Order: sequence, then structure tokens, then C-alpha cells
Amino acid sequence: MTKFWEETGTALSKRLFASGGAGLVFWTWAVAMWAIHQGGWRYVQDTVRALTSDTGLATLLATSIIAIIVLSASSLVVERLTLPVLRLLEGYWPRLVNRLWTKRIARWHRKVQELQTLPPAPEATTDAIAAASAALRRFPPDDQLMPTRIGNIIRAGERRPATWYGLDAVIVWPQLWLVLPEQPRSDLTTARTQLNNAVTAWTWAVLSCVLGFLWLPALGVGLVVAFAIWRWWVPAAADTYATLVSAVFDTHRFALYDALHYPRPTTSADEPRLGRALTHSLWDDPSQAPTTYAAPPAAHQP
Repeated sequence: MTKFWEETGTALSKRLFASGGAGLVFWTWAVAMWAIHQGGWRYVQDTVRALTSDTGLATLLATSIIAIIVLSASSLVVERLTLPVLRLLEGYWPRLVNRLWTKRIARWHRKVQELQTLPPAPEATTDAIAAASAALRRFPPDDQLMPTRIGNIIRAGERRPATWYGLDAVIVWPQLWLVLPEQPRSDLTTARTQLNNAVTAWTWAVLSCVLGFLWLPALGVGLVVAFAIWRWWVPAAADTYATLVSAVFDTHRFALYDALHYPRPTTSADEPRLGRALTHSLWDDPSQAPTTYAAPPAAHQP
């Protein structure tokens, strides 16, 4: 019987740790706050003593099963909230906060103008110019600025292909994704997963603020962790993802033309027009499709 309980406990422990990442951290922190609220270390000792006694093993098993169910269910719920929360962090806000939206965008407009009017060398150092150039890449065109830093980073990556190549990343992405080689698909999946993980961690950090009713300092800890994730982790993950999205169009956009049997652009000056026609043909105007489909490249012909 003792062997049975040991094996059961080991299996449940493995399942518990496999259920969750940030969710596991949250619930561990919640249990710690509850223990502090109930009396601290003495409460922990009494509880462990009761659960590890011969009569408490069944309670321990039931507690472990409940913990796994709660952790798995809560992790699933927070995971489903990742996309709505990310859109909130990007700045897709209700109209009720439209005045704040306007003020934030005006602030970003001023920031972009400051970067664009940086005086040329030698008045500005080479490092300053390079830093300004890198910062400008994190902003979309002026008429598409978002009210948050994270929103501008992601939108800049999505809109750059439209500006340079006439290809709207949001519209043509499903078709391009299907023709991407394995390596860029894997890199993009990893980058998107990292972004989702950062957003999920931020959500858990915000939820942990509720534990302040058990122990007031928990509110401050939750706010500090949420701020750190919002300030550094999410923007860094968003920047990596947006950069990869843009890089995929730089290196693999012609595979989209080939897969659709559209003629490839022959000059950089002509590419934006053909890219816009391709985008419209996939979205709302089939008449933009070429009247004669192009043959596949020689390397792909049978």
C-alpha cells in the first residue's frame, strides 16, 4: 500500500508540474499567501503533519487531484484570454477611452518627429543616429500609429511589407504561411509562443494582485512583477516576433507569387503596385488577379 501511495504521489506531482508554468507559480504564491494569512510557518507544519500521517494520505491524494484540476482549468482559461489581453496591450481599446487614445497617439507622433529630425553628424553621433534609426523601425506609418508601445512594435512589423512591397501582411499571411519553408515557420512559431507566454505571465501577475486581501504586500509584489513584464518582457518578445514577420516577407515573398502563379515583380519600382494588386485579389477584388497566370519558376517545373 505504501508503494501505491508513493507511485501515485509521484505521478500526480509530474502531472502538476506539467500543467503549468506561470499558472503553477501563481497558485504556489496563492498557497503561500494563504499560509501566511492562517498563521505562517506553524500552520504549514501542522498541515504537512496532518497530510503525511497514515490517516491523511487519502486527503493528500484528494488535495493533489483537486490541485491538478484547478491548475489545468485555470491555465486553460488564461490561455484562452491571451489574444484578447494582447490586443488590449496593443491599444485596441473601447471608444470610451478614445480621448486617451488620441493623447497617446499624439505623444507617439511627437516622438517620431523628434527621431526624424535628429541633426546629421557631426552634431549627432553615429551611435545616436543608429539608435534613432532602430527606434523608427518600431513605428508604423503616422496614420496607423497605436496608442501603446507594444501596439506600435507589432503594427510596424505588420505594415512594413505593405509599405515596401505592397503586401498587406494581415491579408496575405495565411497563403504565405502555407508556402514557407520549415525553418522560418519554426522560428516564427517559437517567437509567437514566446510572445504569448509573456502575455500569459502578465495576466497571471495582474491576477496575483487579488491576493493582496490575504497579505497586503502581495498587492505590491503583483504590481511590480506585472510592470516589469509589461515594460521589458512583452515588448522584447513583440519586437522579436515583428522583426521575424518583416524578415519573412523580405526573404520569401516571391514564394507567394509563385504559389499563386502570379507574375513576379521585375523591378523594385513596380513591386508595390503588383503587391497591392495581389493583396486586393485575395481580399476583396478578384479582378486584380492577372489575366494570364505565370508559369512556375524553372526550378519547380517537372
